[in-house]
Amino acid sequence: MVQISYEDWSKVPSETKEKIWECIKVDDELQGKFLSSVANKWRTFKNRLTTKYIKRYKDKPEALKCPPKLYDFIEQEDWEVFICYRTSSAFEQQAAGNNEEISRSTLWKAARKNKKSIYTSEVIREKADEIDEITKKSEEGVIATGGRNDVLTTALETPKSSGRMMQGKSCMLAMGSINNIVVKGTMLEKNDPNSTVHGVPLVVTDVRVAVNIAIKGDAFLPRPVKDELVIVNHVIGSYVAWPKQFVILNDFEASLRSLEGSSPETYLQIW
Repeated sequence: MVQISYEDWSKVPSETKEKIWECIKVDDELQGKFLSSVANKWRTFKNRLTTKYIKRYKDKPEALKCPPKLYDFIEQEDWEVFICYRTSSAFEQQAAGNNEEISRSTLWKAARKNKKSIYTSEVIREKADEIDEITKKSEEGVIATGGRNDVLTTALETPKSSGRMMQGKSCMLAMGSINNIVVKGTMLEKNDPNSTVHGVPLVVTDVRVAVNIAIKGDAFLPRPVKDELVIVNHVIGSYVAWPKQFVILNDFEASLRSLEGSSPETYLQIW
């Protein structure tokens, strides 16, 4: 258990991170990606504690004296330090920064309404609804938003950003072998040579895909995003870069399976 009293992941001792890694039996090359996933879940858990308990009972200090019974693994001393920081002025200033991010999404919505306060198109209305849903999940501590991945950025980087982006071909996404299917998705039909995915240039051997349904949610992404989005479950409803050789178009599935074991160059001939 990583103590919740650490203000951020960078302050968690290296010894603690090593102990976490020692409990997992996977390839050593995946250590960085795995620990990034742990860090993301740790931050989300602390946000959930803050929203569900601290904010709700901030005017009732007696209710915050002990850790929630649901999380009896939290030590009393650790809980007290956590409460002290999360109710401090320093944390309030940090929260004020998050409010600025939420205001950015509010301004985005307001700018896309007409004089009658009606959204200018159905696509815009759907995106506004998505922003509201992400905001709600962020406030409930279900997802962590902030910095470059604020509410507005999170909403705009999903496949519903425009009708054009959703025009694609249904596909299955694999890892390591085309028989190891981890995602049901949509491959975007056209990719601009200068296009990027989450700020990273899209290389010629990859395509942009929408992640629709997770088959193996804990599978690592072939192209993790900024050490924050590292497994399939992190990007459901968003889009990512995926190696062409492991994108199986539904109408070509049978022929692609016959290519298993071939070189990447052989796979790329179908594109």
